[in-house]
Amino acid sequence: MKNLLFLLFPFLALSQNNEVYLLDLNIGSNTVSVANGKNISMNDGYDNQPSFYDDETILFSSNHNGQNDVASYNMKSGKKTWITNTTEGGEYSPQRIPETNEISAVRLDTTGLQLLYKIDTNGKSAVLVPNQVIGYSAFYNKDKMISAVLNNGTLDLVINDLSAKRNDTIISGIGRSLHKVPGTESMSYTLINEDGNMDVYLLEMDSLESYYVCELPIGIQDYAWIDRDRMILGSRSGLFMYDLMGITEWKQIADLSNLNLDTITRIAVSSNKKKIAIVAEKQ
Repeated sequence: MKNLLFLLFPFLALSQNNEVYLLDLNIGSNTVSVANGKNISMNDGYDNQPSFYDDETILFSSNHNGQNDVASYNMKSGKKTWITNTTEGGEYSPQRIPETNEISAVRLDTTGLQLLYKIDTNGKSAVLVPNQVIGYSAFYNKDKMISAVLNNGTLDLVINDLSAKRNDTIISGIGRSLHKVPGTESMSYTLINEDGNMDVYLLEMDSLESYYVCELPIGIQDYAWIDRDRMILGSRSGLFMYDLMGITEWKQIADLSNLNLDTITRIAVSSNKKKIAIVAEKQ
């Protein structure tokens, strides 16, 4: 269990200063910039793993009464509400299940049991994928997803067919950042290369063939897609973009040190490309 906690939720043990920040995302014809950073978690303890439920609502895992629950933040009202209130464990990595109003979240019970659950609008939960120690996941559609499953101290890339109740392992040694690539039929994942860094790959869901995209900067695990051609990530206080159709290198587009932010990790982009959520530490 110690290895599991380190691999799947390292910031729980290593950092308690991280907060979730919301920024405006401005996309021009040849430029991408951010502005107006705001702390939306405002909470002591662990706040992490943001995802956009829709273009007005953000989900994230947040410390609540000694455990981690799923919090929801409404951008219009500025109100934070709790979706779960689990006393026997904590929830992590919340995200909306496509074509439904339900969400999924990893629950780590106080007994050590770790499973992926689906949670309805009333907070009622049920196991979504039995017998799989899932740490991270990304939905292709409501019936199919890819996940990072713990196996002997490493993470396996698994395709989970929820309707057929079938789980197929594709490759071992992946990272935690899994995504649906906007406007495509592809998913993306990272794979640890021989130098110990993360390479980004596209996974074509019809053929299950993988294609190399690029290497992430040294020490970086997390990234997000802005659109089908551009990715964004954080390193220290900077935000960097990679353009598959432009100059294929990581180019800095913003420095958030003026907001006293550092150690940017998780990152998410809204579907309308107007907002970006990041996890960072306040200096």
